[in-house]
Amino acid sequence: MAQLDYITDEDKIDSILKQKQAVILKHSTRCPISASAKIKFDRFAEKHENDITGLYIVDVIMKRELSLVIAEKTGIPHMSPQVIVLKDGKVVYTTSHWDINEESIEQALGA
Repeated sequence: MAQLDYITDEDKIDSILKQKQAVILKHSTRCPISASAKIKFDRFAEKHENDITGLYIVDVIMKRELSLVIAEKTGIPHMSPQVIVLKDGKVVYTTSHWDINEESIEQALGA
């Protein structure tokens, strides 16, 4: 499976915003909807392990402040679970809760 990188500090967020493409999953370890979203995200990552390198997760329970920084820097209000797709530092797609699925992320990336 593709390497999923956990966001652990604000410098990492700044680095992500400079990448050509990135996908962020805001994930709560206490929420069953988020658990379902993570399974879908993991399947997406496995399917695209050779063509997408910028796959990130922020644990909104342990790193709530980082989730809020992402919201501030992207202009996308915080939700959990939430997927944010970025191209060249700009949000091109976002969705949350039950709407998170492999196909929508693929479409946003043109994968």
